[in-house]
Amino acid sequence: MCGTFPGPKSKQMKVEMDLHHQAASVKVFINYEKSKGNYFIDADGNVLLDVYMQISSLPLGYNHPDLIKAVADPRFMATAVSRPALGSFPPTFFTNSIKNSLSAIAPKGCTGVQNALCGSSSNENAIKAAFMWYQAQKRGGSPPTKEDLDSCMRHELPGTPNLSVLSFNGSFHGRTLTALSITHSKAIHKVDLPAFRWPVAEFPRYKYPLEKNVPYNEQQDQKCLANVSFTIQKI
Repeated sequence: MCGTFPGPKSKQMKVEMDLHHQAASVKVFINYEKSKGNYFIDADGNVLLDVYMQISSLPLGYNHPDLIKAVADPRFMATAVSRPALGSFPPTFFTNSIKNSLSAIAPKGCTGVQNALCGSSSNENAIKAAFMWYQAQKRGGSPPTKEDLDSCMRHELPGTPNLSVLSFNGSFHGRTLTALSITHSKAIHKVDLPAFRWPVAEFPRYKYPLEKNVPYNEQQDQKCLANVSFTIQKI
């Protein structure tokens, strides 16, 4: 450590950033070029062991040599610059890349994968896929009718169905609008924002260590299962 934390340089950068960008949540400015492994170096030269790792999104640490080698690949640079719309115009090497990466570690029986940029968008797309599959099953696999297509543009039945997602108290699934509708962790994440009025159930609050709290935790399970059953029946 070189003194106070955050140091004077980070504090000044935050003041300057606040003139152009939201800065209330900023903790410190990091020198990513110098950071390595599990340690980051901030603008003032402080070196800290990072157990947060960019909200758990950096499992290999800062400046991992294999990742540096990968992004130096001309194919990566070309796609980073040209931003392919993968659903319409994927690059020539895309199929092999998917086959040798995501498909290779997909759960058994999962023959297809879908790219998403973050956890929130992954949840959004998973919810949409579930709704679309359910409606397709109701139609016997037939495409939407003209009535479906016309009514959905007015947010009316039958094109806009009354479907819902059951979520749980204490959950966090992201901060897009749909993800927030199934998130119930911090009020500050949800306040002032519209939400789907979907059902919410209780989730077990275990005591630890588990082996010393078996009766209590089993009661939690039974209590929450009963609450889920009641919530579904109420719908």
